[in-house]
Amino acid sequence: VNVLVQEEMATLRTTCESSLQGEAPSIICVDINGNREIDGVLRCVQMIMNEKWKRQPRMIIVKSRFLYWDLKERNKQQE
Repeated sequence: VNVLVQEEMATLRTTCESSLQGEAPSIICVDINGNREIDGVLRCVQMIMNEKWKRQPRMIIVKSRFLYWDLKERNKQQE
């Protein structure tokens, strides 16, 4: 599913809520396929966070090399 496409994100939300008997997932795991630039990764997370869930997920886990490298670099700069 491409969560950067609004219709596909809505379909994902509907599928999750129907399979969870009307509830929303509390944890969402995202595997960024390939090497997506950091802007695309952040847009993906924003789409998930901005979706109209029945209850906001308490955690979003993102598997992304670029996000890891970006956060690692920001941490070095703050030291």
